Amino acid sequence: MQYYLAGYFLIRQEPVLYFGEQLRTINTASSCFNEHLLASWCFYLRSEEEEAEIEQSLMLGPGKIDKIRNWVEHARNAELLGVHNVFFDLETLQKYKSKFFSHLPDLKIVAIYLTKPFLTSLIAAAEPAAQYQMSGIYQLAKRWVPEQKHDQETLLGFDMIGIEPGGAFHTFYCHGGDGYRIGDFDLRINQYGLFDDYEDWETVMKYANEYATFEPVPWVVCKVKLIN
Repeated sequence: MQYYLAGYFLIRQEPVLYFGEQLRTINTASSCFNEHLLASWCFYLRSEEEEAEIEQSLMLGPGKIDKIRNWVEHARNAELLGVHNVFFDLETLQKYKSKFFSHLPDLKIVAIYLTKPFLTSLIAAAEPAAQYQMSGIYQLAKRWVPEQKHDQETLLGFDMIGIEPGGAFHTFYCHGGDGYRIGDFDLRINQYGLFDDYEDWETVMKYANEYATFEPVPWVVCKVKLIN
């Protein structure tokens, strides 16, 4: 089955304390659970207090945020990344990580891929309205980049994501433990806390979009890979 790229993401996982001992991290590219290193502060000015907190949290020296913003602006103008969080290719992400965040341990590079029907749904959901700018995930999805194989990668599983109009997205974990169960489908959570593959995701998502008590945004399934 053909999959298409919907983004590379540089994240720092945050511990989860309310799902019990079996699940301490969520392997999702959703910013609802994990911190993105290409976040809104990389594009726009924040208050002095907020920027001080960012510097402390990410151990950035004086003036480093301005340098990051300048680098990101050039990369965005070259259409190598987009707001928010989304790198369009692995090389750009790796350059960014090496230049600004090599001092941080345990950062993860995650890629997500969607089948043609789900990518079509994502494009429709993320199409910018008048009050929104064009999001990175929308820009990349419109390119229809086929799934790329990397020498060192791990298939983590499949995530259900709900697309907001501005291009941000939720994960099914946003709905707590009940998110595991979607109707009567035999869906299984794997060791990475994501779903194993299922033979008919379109039927599952039809149910999720019409009957499940999820956030009222379009929901799709994406394949999630860790780039080692």
